[in-house]
Amino acid sequence: MIILEESAHLEAPPEALAAFLEALDHRYRDWHPDHVLFRWDDPPGARPRRFFFDERIGGRRIAMHMTMEPGAGGLTARCRPLRRTTRWVVPWMTFAAIPEPGGCRYLHRIAVRGRWLKPVLDRLILDAVRRHMREEAVNLQRLITVP
Repeated sequence: MIILEESAHLEAPPEALAAFLEALDHRYRDWHPDHVLFRWDDPPGARPRRFFFDERIGGRRIAMHMTMEPGAGGLTARCRPLRRTTRWVVPWMTFAAIPEPGGCRYLHRIAVRGRWLKPVLDRLILDAVRRHMREEAVNLQRLITVP
């Protein structure tokens, strides 16, 4: 299993990340210029929440239906693709806000199967996904940092 990981310090309480994720349908395009569309597919309060996202990464269009299950206290969210074939390749991704002095640590992880194909996957898509995740982390610092 390949685990892609990006983290950043946010000068905001952990609840700010949970609130940002809950309002993603309104903030998705602000988060990254390559984001195209984010839509919740069920009403607020449903657990797990179903959503659809569409974005460009490394010149490729990636669109997927997923579920998002909040973790303890809503500070961590675990997402899983709805399609079984997609879930075989990308079984999960998580977003976490870990309390630390002066705010919280944003931690985004994506699991990808195919370790035996890693050199090829790195060139084809994973390097672009890592760059995209890094850019999202920087943009998130600007979007949810509390003055």
